[in-house]
Amino acid sequence: MKIVVNSLVKTIALALGVSSLSLLSIALDTPRVGAPSEDNGDWRAVHLAPADLVGTVALAGIRPIAVNALWVRSMEAFRQKDWTEALAIYRAIAFLQPRLDEAWLLNGWNLAYNLSADFAARGRAREATASVLDGIDFLREGARRNPDSAELRSYEAWVLYDRGRSDDVASALRARGEEPLDAAISAARDAATLDSTGLAAYWLAFYLSQRAADASRGAGAFADLDEALRALDRVTGPLADRARERRAEIEALRNRLENRP
Repeated sequence: MKIVVNSLVKTIALALGVSSLSLLSIALDTPRVGAPSEDNGDWRAVHLAPADLVGTVALAGIRPIAVNALWVRSMEAFRQKDWTEALAIYRAIAFLQPRLDEAWLLNGWNLAYNLSADFAARGRAREATASVLDGIDFLREGARRNPDSAELRSYEAWVLYDRGRSDDVASALRARGEEPLDAAISAARDAATLDSTGLAAYWLAFYLSQRAADASRGAGAFADLDEALRALDRVTGPLADRARERRAEIEALRNRLENRP
């Protein structure tokens, strides 16, 4: 916990061009508002906060300046493919602006793909898998902080589906009681209830059809296909043509399953 807070302080201070001690002095000299968090979890439980730090920094009036400086620094880290620094920066932005979807999305993506790939390239398979799980958890925490965000839940669903196709990630998810595709569908359902464009419903239909194609699903496959077709009924506008194509694919899959020996 202390390491996390210190890391955040250093990241914010570096972006502002001041020392960590100076930043903490500003924070500690500012009256605190509200009760401290009772959550003593690790950094993935974002409401543990550097909350104390973030709140005081915000009251000191430097939060907008810090966030702008961090975004600028994040672009440089991204350009240099310094995923570890980008991770620290996006995490700091998320703490400072927890209602900003982009910080959660970028860090979830960075953890699940960039940092994981970096670990894998160095032969550190265990850390690569753990980074994917951290990315999923970070997206979930962002969704908890932003319960009306269909985008966060949609991207969580995609990461669960896409990275869950890896044996290592799938095994790690199952070890903590999650079936990758089932978890993706659950997240996609939540997203579909929040999204008015039909995009989340379209992807929900895709995940359901992927699960239905599993020969072991039996009668459950037809329930998945029925739900997928209902989801496609909610897709309108620019996605309507793609929804019709997806519907045809689902109907073809239904016919194959019905005629299966």
